[in-house]
Amino acid sequence: MYSLDLHGLSHIMAKEEVEETLLSASALGSFDIEVITGNSKAMRNIVIDICSENDFDYYVPSDNLGTVVVTYTNL
Repeated sequence: MYSLDLHGLSHIMAKEEVEETLLSASALGSFDIEVITGNSKAMRNIVIDICSENDFDYYVPSDNLGTVVVTYTNL
């Protein structure tokens, strides 16, 4: 599974990076991407908001609240 680590990025930079990565990946087909947000609720919410806006499925693993796993299935 591909991963995207947001550590060290500002919220604005993280939003841009997540949007660009997810939209580019969806243009190529189905994907699973683990987005590493760390313990920042703000970073997690950025990822969740982008997923909601673009109809990507996601979940936050109960054993690792510092990641959001984003999935997309190209039908």
